[in-house]
Amino acid sequence: MSARAPGLAFALGTLLALLGAGEARAAALCTNTPGPNDVVSCIAADGVSGILLVNASGNIDINLVNQAIASSPGIGVRGSQHGSMNEAVSIRLRGTTVNTVQGGAGASGVVGSIENTTSEGALTIDVTGGAITTGATSAMGVYGYHSGAGDIDIDVTRSSVTTAKATGHGFLGYHLGTGGDVDIDMTGGTVTTAGKDAHGVYGYVANTASAGALTIDVTGGASIKTTGDIARGVHGYHRGTGGIDVDLTDDSSVTTAGKDAHGVYGYHLGTGDVDIGMTGGSVTTAGVLAHGFVGYHYGASGDVDIDLTGGTVRTAGEDAMGVWGYFGNTESAGALTIGMTGGTSIKTTGEGARGVYGYHRGSGGIDVDMMDGSSVTTAGEGAYGVYGYHTGAGGIAVDMTDGSSVTTAGEGAHGLLGYHVGAGGDVDIDMTGSSVTTVGEGAHGVWGYIRNTASEGALRIDVTGGVVTAEGLRAHGLYGLHRGLGSVSMTTGAAAEVESPFFRGLQGRLLNNANAAGRLLVTHRGAVRARDAGILAWAFRSSGHTFGDGAQTADDAARDAPMVHVTSSGEVTVGASVTDAFIREAVAGADGTLSAAENAVLSAVTAGDSDALDTALDALPAAYGDEYKARARNLLSQRGDAPSSAAALAYRAAEEILGLSRAGVRAV
Repeated sequence: MSARAPGLAFALGTLLALLGAGEARAAALCTNTPGPNDVVSCIAADGVSGILLVNASGNIDINLVNQAIASSPGIGVRGSQHGSMNEAVSIRLRGTTVNTVQGGAGASGVVGSIENTTSEGALTIDVTGGAITTGATSAMGVYGYHSGAGDIDIDVTRSSVTTAKATGHGFLGYHLGTGGDVDIDMTGGTVTTAGKDAHGVYGYVANTASAGALTIDVTGGASIKTTGDIARGVHGYHRGTGGIDVDLTDDSSVTTAGKDAHGVYGYHLGTGDVDIGMTGGSVTTAGVLAHGFVGYHYGASGDVDIDLTGGTVRTAGEDAMGVWGYFGNTESAGALTIGMTGGTSIKTTGEGARGVYGYHRGSGGIDVDMMDGSSVTTAGEGAYGVYGYHTGAGGIAVDMTDGSSVTTAGEGAHGLLGYHVGAGGDVDIDMTGSSVTTVGEGAHGVWGYIRNTASEGALRIDVTGGVVTAEGLRAHGLYGLHRGLGSVSMTTGAAAEVESPFFRGLQGRLLNNANAAGRLLVTHRGAVRARDAGILAWAFRSSGHTFGDGAQTADDAARDAPMVHVTSSGEVTVGASVTDAFIREAVAGADGTLSAAENAVLSAVTAGDSDALDTALDALPAAYGDEYKARARNLLSQRGDAPSSAAALAYRAAEEILGLSRAGVRAV
């Protein structure tokens, strides 16, 4: 992650260098010569080649209505205050076009600045309608800069902003002072950037002593598009003690293309909170490490909260996460919370492209919640669905409820994974009324793992209801593994179903190191269907116990209690197969018919004929989609490794086809 503000120093220096020529124009355009605390009004005539007002005293007020500003080689519109008496700078554009395409480096469209480090004056840039276009390096569309303690307020409504080169951000609010907020609002309209490090909307608080808040709101169906490496759609960066708050609402959209070009990014090096939200919008990225949403904290304190309510997240690229929350400071006790509700949909494509990833190195906890029919879908080797990873002392909690779903396709692409390598902290995974489906070798459905041999943390997996299916060789449905000193508890409720057609349904392993206090407890009330073993629970103790004088204390007696306890009142089916007649009946559905195309797919999978399967898949209607075809090919590849499971493989393929048919995807 970059900790710099690309192009800012260069841009500011370039802007200051352009002041000389502009000052002459200002004298002719402004209505009066200001005294202390006077208001200066600059009203442009149509076709003016740039407006620039630089003042040592007095407020600056620039109003442009239905004007056309073409500036070459300098800035389009600039108001710069150097006074020390808290004077304000206000720039307002209504229905005005600003074009600096012919300008040189740093020729931004609209620039407002307060240069005095003691000034508490407010800087306001308000643009409604019209268009702003720039064409050079470090030429921002709208740029507000403050070196004092006042606020920066940038409001752009239903406008078009376009930049063309590196570090040419669409909007930039840059605060270098010891205080003052930065507030950027984009309502409707478009921002388009093309160039490396050219963010769409960018807010930056650079002073480590600043308690100012950084707020970015993108609403009203606004559209942000960036093309270029490290060109983030929305980027909030804070180095002080204030918080970052970024919201994407009202069907607004962010689209990026480029390596490390995140959609929405909150980055904190100080001690404030990072809050990121989306309500009904969309974020789409294409590129290696181009994550959809990122909440990144490297400070000693402060929380990270990413909350998505409805809307879609799509990423395409190696290691391009849908949502990534990260704490990099080992001293941080901050909480990392990721929530999805209201049918939020996340899809990733690419090796290592995890759907949701929470990573903590400190003592705070990780909490991931999926609710209300939210979904995560991944395709790629190692592309986990939901992943909590902790190297510190905090806990990991993953909860799925209310019809949510996780679907992965790829080798080692686990559905839900809570993985702890720290010296302490629990791992809790809870699932109710939801589904997890994995397709890929070694891709466990639900996996909880505590690796540290000194950890006394508890590992709990509780599937109260819902379906977990792991369709891959060496892929467990539920898997709990503890190598430390704590206990493992695995529970399935009466409404839970766990399926592993090629391996074990539920496996619990306790590898306690020289401590018999840990227990492995399995309580099964639902249904487990597996090829290898329905329920496998085993524990290993690396050393025994010696009682000093032969007398056994209560603690000693507790340690001598059985390490493994399994209670099963549910269904367990192992090595089950189905007949061709049953497969056909399942595929046919209520009307008893089976299309020729579906028959061909089923026959090819059952026979293990890859050429025939390719032909059959090519003949399917387009509505079946690439995801279905990839699953069918994956099943066939597993069929080659486990020919004895041909019937089970065919049944899985049949279920997939049946699901599509019942959903009305194809016409019978």
